Amino acid sequence: MSTLPVSARAFIPQQPPIVMIDNILVCEDAQFVTDFLIRPDNVFVDDCVFRESGLMENIAQTCAARVGFCASDQKVPRGVIGGISNFVLHQHPRVGQRLVTTIQVVAGVANALVVDAVVKCEDATIATSSMKVFITQ
Repeated sequence: MSTLPVSARAFIPQQPPIVMIDNILVCEDAQFVTDFLIRPDNVFVDDCVFRESGLMENIAQTCAARVGFCASDQKVPRGVIGGISNFVLHQHPRVGQRLVTTIQVVAGVANALVVDAVVKCEDATIATSSMKVFITQ
């Protein structure tokens, strides 16, 4: 297992320009944390604001990084979002701000993972959601 923090790039299947996490900060039994600096050239930035779709992709990639990090001795698995529920946006983050995304595993059965997610920016919760992810490989 790698020493944390570590770059997330080796643990996710996404490639630029659709990379929405930078580093893995915490990996515990049921909790996994990543960070991400919002850059001006990000595909989900509109008028210096990081949009909801980018936040959802950030959460999904945090899930992907967890799966990839836990399977780091193998090829990085691919997955698909099976569902997003209870997405609440409290505030849009802006270019130059750093997101810290925490997923809490609610259930993991066979190739499915159900998580609750909290996205923070400057210590304030800006979004919450539940997500189902299915591993396809």
